[in-house]
Amino acid sequence: MTALITVASCSNACIMTMPRILFALGSDHLLPRAFTRVNAGGSPTVAYMVSAVGSLALAASGTFALVFGLIGTLNAATGFFVDVSYWVLRVKEPQLSRPYRSFGYPVLPMIPVLVDGTLVVLFTSANYTGGIVAVGLLLMCIPFALIAHRGRKIEAALSSV
Repeated sequence: MTALITVASCSNACIMTMPRILFALGSDHLLPRAFTRVNAGGSPTVAYMVSAVGSLALAASGTFALVFGLIGTLNAATGFFVDVSYWVLRVKEPQLSRPYRSFGYPVLPMIPVLVDGTLVVLFTSANYTGGIVAVGLLLMCIPFALIAHRGRKIEAALSSV
């Protein structure tokens, strides 16, 4: 019963999140422009269709353990990268204004890094196949990050001219 509730909540989160991520990538010219098409209600239709096909492919795999492990690993890895980006931004951009103070800095902001890092290791060691698939999916993101980084550099150079 607990697994069923967990799957339902994860599915809802993915259904609401994935299309919007694809929409944002399309808006940033990292995916085809078709991903930015929205219906009358403002929902990204092509992005929803691509998300639905991906979800159906996972469901058709027939292995609950793979899907569950993949969801856990990717969620923990995403949290880990967001947590680490907090620290990278503080080191790379110390002069940025910070309207909100980080309570308990540096100890409290380090706790999510440790927790999410531990979860990634635990999920991956509990389900090697899900971990390998998650690592493969994360590695597929690297070209998009490099393209976005190069685009920001070009944009900054053009705006300074």
